[in-house]
This record gives sequence, structure tokens and C-alpha cells, in this order.
Amino acid sequence: MDDFDDLELRALSAISSHISYIHLLDGVLDQINELLNLYQPPKTGKIRVERWKRTKGDYSVRSPMAVKWIQHRTTRDWRGVVVSTFKVSRSGKSARAFHEHHDRVADYLGALQSVLKLRTEAFTRIETFRRGMLLAERANRPKVLAISAVLQADLDAVPPDLRALQRSANRSLENE
Repeated sequence: MDDFDDLELRALSAISSHISYIHLLDGVLDQINELLNLYQPPKTGKIRVERWKRTKGDYSVRSPMAVKWIQHRTTRDWRGVVVSTFKVSRSGKSARAFHEHHDRVADYLGALQSVLKLRTEAFTRIETFRRGMLLAERANRPKVLAISAVLQADLDAVPPDLRALQRSANRSLENE
């Protein structure tokens, strides 16, 4: 069992490091969001990073995503439309009020696309690890329990005199 002495510590350290990496990516997304807010006018087509609730199976999470804001012409109400991660870098406007900082905003949108992709990959690695461990345990637990039951029955069937003989042999090995 010596090879398992620090296994839990190493596993927890790896997961903790990966979560720190995700926090770093979230910090970069916050920086990109602030820059996008500063360099785009408050007009239809402005892209921001929003953390909106997404439902994944049976649970909901607040996940960062690129959102293009659109103002209704008559009611002047704003609504956000999620921009696909694959199209973020090509979604910046360049006409009229957006023209002055278009190149800079295009760079930020390219960075946004890259960071969103890295964040998705990071979450996928954690989820793959979690699901793999659950499925492996679920598949193998009955086999291991069956083997353990057979071995325990064999241990219970060992005659007491054989156990006494084994104990005395262990003592002689310790004295050498």
C-alpha cells in the first residue's frame, strides 16, 4: 500500500490546480469584458461577456458566454442574443460608431473566443475525469465485492491452529 500514501494528496492537488486555472480564465474573461465595454459604444451590436444560467441535464450553472446586445427600434428595450463561441471573433461590428476601435475590438473578440474555448476544455477535462471514475467504480464494484466475499469466507474457514502456527513463524522472522 506504500504507493498509495500520497495518492489522495496528489489527486486533490491536481484538481485544485485545475480549478485555479479556471479561475484564472474567468479573470481574463472579466478583463476582456471590461475592455469590450469601454471600446464599444452603447448601440445595437455591442458584444459583452455575460454569465447567464445554463441548464445541463439536471442542474443549472452560471456560465460565461459572448452576448450581442440588440435594442428594439420602437420600444427601445434591450435584449441579449448569445453568440456562438465559434463565431465570436467574426461578430464585431465595424460600421459607423464602431469603426474607430474596430481593430482593437476584433483582437479582444479573438482573445474572448480563445479563452471561452480553453474554459470549455477545462470543464470537459474535469467532467470526463468525474464520469470516468463513477463509471469504473459502478462497473467494477460488484466484481470486487464478490471477490472480497469469497476471500473473507476462505479467511473465516482457516483453522485456528494454522493461525497460531503463522503467528509463531512471524515472531521468528522478527527476531532475525
